[in-house]
Amino acid sequence: MKIISTITTGLAALVLVVGAAVFGAPQQVSALYDADVLCTVFDTNECAIDAVDIGGISGRIIFTIGGGHATLTAHDNFQGDLNIPSSIVFSDDSNTYEVTGIGNNVFLANTNLGDVTVPNTIEQIGESAFQGSSIGELTFQSGGTEELVILPQAFYNSWASGTIAFPSRLAEIQSDAFGNTAIDGITFENGGSSALTIGSTAFYGAVVLTGSVTFPANLSALGDNAFANTGITDVYFLGLDGAAISVTAAGAAEPTFESSVLIHYLCNAVNFLDFDGVGTGTWNGYAVVPIAACVTPDDSIKAPSSGVSAGGTTDQSTSSIVVTVVAALALAGAVLAGRKLVFKK
Repeated sequence: MKIISTITTGLAALVLVVGAAVFGAPQQVSALYDADVLCTVFDTNECAIDAVDIGGISGRIIFTIGGGHATLTAHDNFQGDLNIPSSIVFSDDSNTYEVTGIGNNVFLANTNLGDVTVPNTIEQIGESAFQGSSIGELTFQSGGTEELVILPQAFYNSWASGTIAFPSRLAEIQSDAFGNTAIDGITFENGGSSALTIGSTAFYGAVVLTGSVTFPANLSALGDNAFANTGITDVYFLGLDGAAISVTAAGAAEPTFESSVLIHYLCNAVNFLDFDGVGTGTWNGYAVVPIAACVTPDDSIKAPSSGVSAGGTTDQSTSSIVVTVVAALALAGAVLAGRKLVFKK
């Protein structure tokens, strides 16, 4: 019985080691997305929710009802973290309305704002919606079916920080949307069905944004100075045709990236070289190199050769996972082999 117990323990340990290597440690949910929050009417087609009901400290946020949905259009001395609900119940008629938009200038210069979570029902974030605010970390809920558009200067010159993970439904980031912010990383979820465009100066002056950034396969355009004056050093494209991606060349007056950026492309992609050949070359004036091994784009959108996202941490590579699994199997084999000797005695 002792032998069986030891073998069982060894196999259980093997399962834990392999599971941790392949799937990683369990992840905590960092944001809540409330639905059907009661919104108390105070004017025709307008209602308010107290801050304490959505993660805040004091004040309230105001919604306007129209067209069968709700838009966050104003606040009344709101302070604290903001957990935008995905739907509200309008007290005037007891109907439920999906929250689909954040209006222009809603939190403009609000210096009492904390972290903000955005549900996957939001289709548009208005112009200057959070400009100059004290917003901390910005979290987008994954999933959703409708395209998301972020209008000009939505977060410009705000205190936005940390890494922003954009959902696959993102369709457009317009000019100056994240310019002069303190974000240190961005990731893009793959699998978007519509063309993704990132406008001029979208991240200009986000000097804390360093390292690498990986763009999903549906990227179609990057505007003038979109990532100029940032610390981005490496750019990975998961699209398979360089000719289908519009960028402003390195030699132009307002290039998309700093001229020192190194472009990485999939080894089975085409039109990422400005000359016939293989290996190091140029693409729109930027130095380019193919990724060493063909990689099938997946939902993680990490830099394929290094496992690093812009400002993110290094992921465990496939090779290290294989080594870990093999080592675990070898250990289990040794345990079993040792127990066989006991049987022979």
